[in-house]
Amino acid sequence: GQETAYIDSNSFEPENSVQLFGEEGVLVKLPKSQKVFQNVLRNPRTLGSTLDLVGAYLKNYMIDKADLIMETIIPICRQKGGLWQLKALNFYAAIRAKQLRYAESLELLKELEDIIDLKHDDKGAWEVYDMVYRNFGVTYEGLGKNDEALEYFTKAMDVKLKAGLEASWFDKWDVGRVLSTMAFQSGGIKQLKAATKQVQEALDLHRKQEPEDKVMEAKILHTVGEGTVALALQYEEKKTKKAK
Repeated sequence: GQETAYIDSNSFEPENSVQLFGEEGVLVKLPKSQKVFQNVLRNPRTLGSTLDLVGAYLKNYMIDKADLIMETIIPICRQKGGLWQLKALNFYAAIRAKQLRYAESLELLKELEDIIDLKHDDKGAWEVYDMVYRNFGVTYEGLGKNDEALEYFTKAMDVKLKAGLEASWFDKWDVGRVLSTMAFQSGGIKQLKAATKQVQEALDLHRKQEPEDKVMEAKILHTVGEGTVALALQYEEKKTKKAK
């Protein structure tokens, strides 16, 4: 069988080595030799596994660890270009958005948008655009630009529909959440009721499709609650105006 090569982390002095990535679950320690460090990370299998680790950290809300890895590998992914750069930029933008650093997230997404050369009808292209459009939507929402957020959340939903798929609970939640905010700000009770209904549909669909994901269920429930409170406030305001 094939032999597996290991790097002995004990063979390097601490001041002459760099640790990948974090205090727990260290993957490996490498010498601070730029050539060795770069060559190891440039290996497609290593780089692919490292990006997968970033995705796992993001999914489990371990944002600092994901950020540490991306800071290390983003220059390499940019140099390699193509799908490496695309995936890395999207992850990095998602990290910045979760850190509430929305302006930086937007810069990364615009860089990403400039390099995407997939046609919407290419095989699997909808998954790429769905991912990118959603991150754009989250970033614009964080910046308080609800019109732009709605535009991109709608694009994320449309790419699925054009691919012959149904809108996901995530789509319904994203669109409904932004519409709720916009309706509350404009004072439109009818629009707010429709938006809150859409978020409730997202919650019902999520419970059916991913009942084990209680964290996301709680987030959608929070949005439903916000919509319900907003409706109560709108009715109260309308009642007060009539009394006058």
